[in-house]
Amino acid sequence: MRFHTFPFPTIVLTLAWCVLAAPALPQDRPEKKEAKRVWTNDELQHLAARPLANAASPPASEESAQTASVEKHYVRAKDPKWYVSQLKPLQAQTEQIDRELRTLRRARKDGRGTTGTFALDQDTEGVTTDAEIQVLEVRRKQLLLRIDELEEQARHNGLDPGSVRADIPEAPAEPTEAPGTALHSDKTATDEEDPQIAETESSIEQEKKQLERAQKEKELLQRTLDLQRRQVVANPEYLTRHVGRSKLLWAEKEIREKEEEVQAEQQKIADLEEHLADLKLNRPPKEASEAKRAATEETGAKKDKEEKNEAYWRKRFSEVHYKMRIAQKELDLLQREWNVLLLQDDPNPAKALRQSITRKQINEHRKKIGEKKAEIRQLRQEQSDLEDELRHSGGDAGWSRE
Repeated sequence: MRFHTFPFPTIVLTLAWCVLAAPALPQDRPEKKEAKRVWTNDELQHLAARPLANAASPPASEESAQTASVEKHYVRAKDPKWYVSQLKPLQAQTEQIDRELRTLRRARKDGRGTTGTFALDQDTEGVTTDAEIQVLEVRRKQLLLRIDELEEQARHNGLDPGSVRADIPEAPAEPTEAPGTALHSDKTATDEEDPQIAETESSIEQEKKQLERAQKEKELLQRTLDLQRRQVVANPEYLTRHVGRSKLLWAEKEIREKEEEVQAEQQKIADLEEHLADLKLNRPPKEASEAKRAATEETGAKKDKEEKNEAYWRKRFSEVHYKMRIAQKELDLLQREWNVLLLQDDPNPAKALRQSITRKQINEHRKKIGEKKAEIRQLRQEQSDLEDELRHSGGDAGWSRE
């Protein structure tokens, strides 16, 4: 095995060449001195006019305040007047129940406040004094729960408890632009000029009509259920074979569905009222309002010039048919209730005794039946006049059918 040796001068030259070829480190490099710059007066003036890069920007709170001042939003849940309008009737009912409870308890204790006569013109829900007290206490508890829910809702929305108290007299003040309880007051001249406000108010009126229809249908369903329950329970086989139970369950289901429809309509009206309040708070300038009003009048003039087509006549006839259908249904229900009153006594002995003497409910039903028959005759005459109007206008007779 052979070993190659290198001369010492060759090794020294190689190491020196490697050191010289390596890049110089930052600390070994020579420092370069920057040349001094001379600033003239013109350059200084130009520099002073430039904005500073690190200048403090306006705080975000000021920007948000400016944005909020431009557009406002009405929230009914944060309006104290709305809570006052909801709490005032509830508290009035609670005070009335408290007075009745004090009278009944005092009469039961020492006999004061009672007479030897029997009040035939007053309908009591309880058979005895204790039962009447129990009924009033249950109703009072329900009212207090509703009051607590409204006050808790106001507290969650950051309202002062004193501002939503209905027993505090309100100081006379000028009405605001969007009060929570006066959304449907007399229209001002500005509201009439704004087409969006007029359109929203029209939508609210239409939704209120739909709500009245839903509530009326729910009332008829509830009366039908009460009548069916009374007839089914009177059957001797009900306790053993539960005859007619399925009919009652189906009627209860229809009432629940109608109640959901009523709640949906109430929510629509609440949303439209909030939107109306927003429009009143953010009313556009006079020039923009006049331009919108001119455009709306032009569109309305075009609609007036349009010929009354099939949709127009079917809509009018559908309203008349609906009124007749509801009136006929209510007439049938009144006659059935009247027949039951004539043949059966009330399960409550106190009411049965009162009814046997005064026949108040029988007479009231007879009067309502006569009024409902007159209403149906008037609706039929209205339908006949509408058919004549359709025929004179040259429309198709089939448009009057459902």
